[in-house]
This record gives sequence, C-alpha cells and structure tokens, in this order.
Amino acid sequence: MNNAADIVLVFLVLTNLMLLGLSRLGACIRTVALQGIALGLLPLLTKGGHMELHGTAFAIAIILLKGGVFPWMLMRTLREVNAQREIEPFIGYGKSLAVGTLILVVCIWLGSRLPLPEPVMSSLIVPVAFFTIMSGLFLIVSRRKALTQVLGYLVLENGIYAFGVALVDKQPLLVELGWLLAGVPEELGGLGQGLAGACVLQIELGRRLAAVPFLPAPVAPASPGRRGGTRRGGGLPGHRTRR
Repeated sequence: MNNAADIVLVFLVLTNLMLLGLSRLGACIRTVALQGIALGLLPLLTKGGHMELHGTAFAIAIILLKGGVFPWMLMRTLREVNAQREIEPFIGYGKSLAVGTLILVVCIWLGSRLPLPEPVMSSLIVPVAFFTIMSGLFLIVSRRKALTQVLGYLVLENGIYAFGVALVDKQPLLVELGWLLAGVPEELGGLGQGLAGACVLQIELGRRLAAVPFLPAPVAPASPGRRGGTRRGGGLPGHRTRR
C-alpha cells in the first residue's frame, strides 16, 4: 500500500463530497481543478523516478489541462453568463451529501468484492474511482445549470482516469504481446486465433478488470471491409467480404 497514493485518493473522496454540497459555481470549478491536479500527481507520486519520459510528460499535461486550462475556460464562461450559484437543483445539497455517502459505502463494498491484478498502488483505487464516476453522474442528473453538468462530466472523466492509472503498467504489455488482435487473421497482422481464442482472452481480461479497449480492437479491422472500405473490392488488404 502506497501512503502517497492513499492520501491522494482520500483527497479525491473529500473533493467529491464537497462538490455534492457546494452551491457556488466558482468554488465548484476550483474544487474540480484541485481534483485534476491531484490526479495528475498520482502517477508521479506513486512511480517516482521509475516513470519513463513519456509518462512524466503525460502526467504534466494532465496537470496543466485539468488544473489550469479547463478551469480557466469554465471561469471565463462563468463571468460571461454572470451566474454565481446553482439555484434550485433537482436534488438539494443535504440530500445530495446523504446520497453521496451511501454511494461511497456501496463503492467500498463493491471494490472489496472485485478481484484485482497484483500489485496495485492502493486497495482504495477501485472504490475511489467508482465513487468519482458515480459522483460525476449524480452531478449531471441532479443539477439544473449546464455549467454544473459540465463539471459533472469532468468529474466522471476523472474517475475513469483514476481507474486507468491503477493499471497503467499493464496496458503497454498487453499491446506489445498482440493480445488485443487475437481474433484478427494473421494476414492482417493479428494472431489468427479466431472467435474462440478472442472469447477466452475476453473472459480472462474481464476476470481481472484489465483496463484495455479489447472489444473494439478485433471489431475495428473488420468494419471497413464490411462497409466496403475505400476500395471497390473491400476495405483492408487480404480481407474478403461476404456479398
């Protein structure tokens, strides 16, 4: 268990609860900015000097975008529309905090039931990621102003990012092994394992919650051919389509 990661994850939980209870839009934007900075620091704090250059550059870009660019754009919009508070939300702030606390309990229980690949940076990563996603969804459906709903979308994306950070070391290995192209024919650069091999791999990836886009990978190469592609005879080289 990483102490730095635990501190950041607890901070994410607190910012989610703050967003559910805040009415001033400026304070909400600043809270989302702090959440974005914390997420950008998460891989830097946990990996330290072991991160590669592109990983460090990506983390810095996340900090600049989530902690600077997006909040600046939202604050500029806030000044233009001259709206300072979320008036008459669909669900009141007290009830929102109660619902948020209940969601947090459910996410902690769910996270304790799901198997995870070893090692993970913290046992809190999955519950906090789920809670952040659900908090973003709750903000979207329970608030009236479009600006607050945009903040909900940003919080939701933060949760997805937090979940991906937990398995950031697993993605490159799966891509390099070519597992994402297990069902693609060998003449198209895949492994040629067919539908059965792809199904077996999908079951194992789902069992370990591997955060990789497996389903689109075997579907995408066949899609151009089924649509006719850019050539008269079919989409990809060597790919024959049924008439």
